[in-house]
Amino acid sequence: MILMLARWLAERREAPATLRDLLWPCVIAGLPTLLVIKQPDLGSAMVFITILFAMLYWAGTKPSLLVLLGSPVIGLALAFSTVAWGAWIIVLLALLLWWRPYVWEGLAVMLANLVMASSPSRSGSALRPTSRTGCSRSSTRSRIPGPQAGT
Repeated sequence: MILMLARWLAERREAPATLRDLLWPCVIAGLPTLLVIKQPDLGSAMVFITILFAMLYWAGTKPSLLVLLGSPVIGLALAFSTVAWGAWIIVLLALLLWWRPYVWEGLAVMLANLVMASSPSRSGSALRPTSRTGCSRSSTRSRIPGPQAGT
């Protein structure tokens, strides 16, 4: 992934200036990230995303564009508190008005934040329960030595 991103960024000779320019780097980093998430190994996936952001920054991408690219994740993290998420949306809207990206980019960023904010409530029921050994009360009772009924 690192070599592919380095090659793509080196061939461009210019820093990505729009979200559309960031599409291919996100695809290059996204495919291995999705495969790792499928395992599931969230830690390694987070490392891939961190590498993507670091390489984009070193390639000369404006920090404001990186904030817009990462804003759905920030929105997802703040979606568990209505007040915090509402404050983030106001800040994001102010940033969009101040930075003035293309209209479709601003709409895409706001739509991605709205979708990510609604995903915790939908994904909560889809999570699989983890299998924990020795955590249920019945299994703990059967392991405790002591007088048994009938003895």
